[in-house]
Amino acid sequence: MKRIAALLACAACALPATAQVSGTVFGGARAGGGFTDTSSSADDRDVDVDSGGAGAVAIDWVIDPTRQIEVFVGRQSTELRRVTVGAATETLPLDITYAHLGGTYYFDGGHAKGGPYVVGGLGITHFSPSLTGLSSEVRASMNVGIGWRLLLSPGISLRAELRGYATLVNSSGGFFCSGGCVVQIRGDSFTQGEAMVGLSIGY
Repeated sequence: MKRIAALLACAACALPATAQVSGTVFGGARAGGGFTDTSSSADDRDVDVDSGGAGAVAIDWVIDPTRQIEVFVGRQSTELRRVTVGAATETLPLDITYAHLGGTYYFDGGHAKGGPYVVGGLGITHFSPSLTGLSSEVRASMNVGIGWRLLLSPGISLRAELRGYATLVNSSGGFFCSGGCVVQIRGDSFTQGEAMVGLSIGY
């Protein structure tokens, strides 16, 4: 996450000097998402991602009074429980990272006054299991959400958001495979929801 934040900061620095830019650090909770364990002993059992804490960073820059472009990266360290690995049933540690390019639109008064807005983006989801013999996977994804921005002082504000994520997995049973498959997981789509609060600095 630190490396990603540094890359986003560099991207913001590359913008024209006249651009109005803000950076936001979010903390919150993410829930939902799961796969199907298709190993012979699991009998197509559903394996769900544990709910838990998540963090994110975002950089926004102004297009006009009501619209901003946003680069957003959010990460959750979680687990898949009761996954069949070989002949055993284990807990699979899993990091899920979203990297999206999108934007925000303010309903009333624009970013200068804060208030309600909608947010969305397109990009990728990176699934990274922490188990020998498994590989990371990258899939196309999107997010949509609603939020509220509260101005605390010039250049400092709070943001509260609800976001939903959808990822196209399209795997028939070889997800996370590297060489020989030690797990048999499949899924068509992967969806999660998230509630976050963030501190913004800038514009």
